[in-house]
Amino acid sequence: MMFGTSFQSAREWLEQNTVCDLKKASDSAAQLVFPENKSLEEARRNSHLTHSTSFAHQIRFSLRSRVSRELDLLANIYAQQLPENAMRFLDLTSPLDEGSRELAKKIHSLRPDIHFENRNIIKPALHAALPQFQEAAEAVYRGDYWWARTVLKNISERTAQIEYLRGLVCTHFDDTLTSELHFKLARHTGGVADKVKANYVLSMLYLRHHPTQHRCVNKAHQYLEEAWSILCAEENLGVFDEFDRVFNRNGAALIAFRERRISEAISMLTWGINRLDERTDGSVPLHKSVLIYNLAQCYRALKMADHAISEFQRLVHLDPLMIEYRIELANEYESADRVEDAIAELHEALKIEPGRVEALNLGAYLYAQKNNFTQAHGFAAQAWMKEQSEETLFNLVYCLLQLGRPVEARELMSIFIDTTGERISDRIMELQIEALLQLPSRMGELIQMREQLLTQNRLELEPLVSAINQAIKERESSCFV
Repeated sequence: MMFGTSFQSAREWLEQNTVCDLKKASDSAAQLVFPENKSLEEARRNSHLTHSTSFAHQIRFSLRSRVSRELDLLANIYAQQLPENAMRFLDLTSPLDEGSRELAKKIHSLRPDIHFENRNIIKPALHAALPQFQEAAEAVYRGDYWWARTVLKNISERTAQIEYLRGLVCTHFDDTLTSELHFKLARHTGGVADKVKANYVLSMLYLRHHPTQHRCVNKAHQYLEEAWSILCAEENLGVFDEFDRVFNRNGAALIAFRERRISEAISMLTWGINRLDERTDGSVPLHKSVLIYNLAQCYRALKMADHAISEFQRLVHLDPLMIEYRIELANEYESADRVEDAIAELHEALKIEPGRVEALNLGAYLYAQKNNFTQAHGFAAQAWMKEQSEETLFNLVYCLLQLGRPVEARELMSIFIDTTGERISDRIMELQIEALLQLPSRMGELIQMREQLLTQNRLELEPLVSAINQAIKERESSCFV
């Protein structure tokens, strides 16, 4: 069966460039381009709970950040494997479909020699292989929100299911005010079950997804409590699944957490987990993992490290292929001064996704904690190769300076600043000063930097000015015989 995709242009690039094997990316990333591939679908079913749970039981749809990360993986494959004369391999005149256009932007950021600017958008033809609602639902399930949006535009019906799906898609594209309209339509056009479902997502809009100025805890609370009264009404006891009651209280626990009523949040989450423990059907693990994760965050907020570690360990046992949980557990170990345990967990995380930047950054930090700057540099360099950001720059430059390589450190900072044009943050400025302090021949530049700091007249910069003055004094003293 041929599924629709907003990555048809990307498929055509692949056919033109046999050196590019997109299947070297993650299974879920490759499935964006090859949605009908059976082996990728099978791999997804054997993946972590978020990917393997079916659409019908899904509560954690692909977030914008996760889809963006999948596209980063695909872009890296292209950027690394396309030859230097790639321009002649790609048809740069035909329009792109929407998913491929997003991918093209990322490829261009990695390979400026490949230009995709000012390309028109294809008006894709819809496939009739699936009913349109199912086609849109499948697209949302795999993270192809562009295709889901295209399909939904061609559906005229206004059922609760369709409006709910439209709301999810609009939320992905940060159009949460339109999302609210769709979820309200779902709330009013469906039955009591649709109203409860819509109320939950409306509460999440007001708690998390709306722009800051539109968020409102009171409205979120009203939606949840209205749904709770429906869920607990005697006439509805046989209508709803226990999951509905549990997740309504999960939303209430989030409000309690935000309002620092953390003990109350813990009670609600523990109740929900215990209720799910009584269930044995296949959709339980994902639902339970969400509650356990939130419970771990509660203990972390209370600085109850042992309890937080215990919950993160439970998460890793429940969903061992979810790299985010292993990174969280490693972070919690580090907070509890269990650096060796943190490193061991970090390596388990990197077995799942060797190039995950957050894990590589954490590896650099953990080995730096042990004063093993050679190992730390290895992690930092890998992270920098994957992503040129201030975070990866800081880690790599810090390691270079600890290894006594100030010239390389300065060159790296200069390239980053010149390329991005970003304002220098205070912590990068500190590293620039540290590099100059390691280079006695750069006294003039050190004095110039001191003058720049003095012109800013900021109290928090005084320690840096003092460090420069001390270094200048020591160097001047060393000139006398």
